[in-house]
Amino acid sequence: MNKNTVIIVSIAIILFLVLLANSHVLNQLPWSSHVSFKNNITPYLVILIVSFACYQTINTIYLSLGLNQIKQEVMTERTIAKIINIEYSSIRVGNSPRFKITAKYLNTTKVFDALTEKVQFHLNIGDDCIVYYNPSDINESVFETDESINLNLAKES
Repeated sequence: MNKNTVIIVSIAIILFLVLLANSHVLNQLPWSSHVSFKNNITPYLVILIVSFACYQTINTIYLSLGLNQIKQEVMTERTIAKIINIEYSSIRVGNSPRFKITAKYLNTTKVFDALTEKVQFHLNIGDDCIVYYNPSDINESVFETDESINLNLAKES
């Protein structure tokens, strides 16, 4: 299942549960010309802020669990990509930083997020790396950290 689909469905469920618990909120949602602008806009801003907070939280959990890095049966093709950029991710797991790698393969550039800290010690910009992808959609791909490290170690020897 697509990451954004999981996040949007989760947000919808959370907002539905909030509405069940606080049904009186629905009375404040329609815009009323008898109420000040501040009182009219407040419920919409709360929904926007809660939705954004839910999105960020669920996205962080999704990435930190590595659900975006699971090799599925559809990712059968393997290719060598070139690392264009390496930077810190906004995610930390167990007080260890995660990394983001931008790689170019098959005329496609993709950012792989929440990669293990091994990246900082073994991979550099310009190194080759291994990417598994779906042959019917090359944008659906995963970065293989251990194989990429082994590839570059073999080149150095």
